[in-house]
Amino acid sequence: MDDTDHALFPRFSAELVATALKDTPVVMVTGPRQCGKTTLVRDLVAGKREFITMDDDTVLAAARSDPTGLVRALDRTTIDEVQRVPDLLRAIKKSVDDDRRAFVFSEVLKQASWSGESCALYHYRDKDQDEVDLVIETGSGALVGIEVKASATVNAGDFRGLRKLAEACGDNFKLGVVLYDGGRPVPFGDRLVAAPMSCLWA
Repeated sequence: MDDTDHALFPRFSAELVATALKDTPVVMVTGPRQCGKTTLVRDLVAGKREFITMDDDTVLAAARSDPTGLVRALDRTTIDEVQRVPDLLRAIKKSVDDDRRAFVFSEVLKQASWSGESCALYHYRDKDQDEVDLVIETGSGALVGIEVKASATVNAGDFRGLRKLAEACGDNFKLGVVLYDGGRPVPFGDRLVAAPMSCLWA
């Protein structure tokens, strides 16, 4: 097979991955072994991002000993053979979730300063360790709970903490929102709704 033969097999996924990288913090490329995933991502990130591989014993050892520390140290990095360190995948997800929560907190704080109404911001966790990422309490005692999900879908389980907060606060609880990556609001019962992340600035 010569170079002209290779032209018959364009990498249709290359454009999809490149597009996703423009506005998505983490893009995972999956597929069967030996299908060209590594070559694809190397070509895409050449000269733009750092490339590390878990096939490198030194990198692999560092990832296994401190996956969270490795993720914190990386910036715009492509990680090859990431499946060799399951804890690294969990650390990446947690990093993305933490970044999103920090962004939401910052946006809410900014908008609260413009609203002219006094309010306080809290984090909620009960004795069962059910949580709500952000709770807004107005000067009148009204409460709004916000959960942040790095997902394009939402299910009833994502509202567990918000339901517990609603039960604990009664009529003071006005609204519970799960912010997600979907494109439209979806009601999930009394005073509960999933809403696109974009509603923060729309």
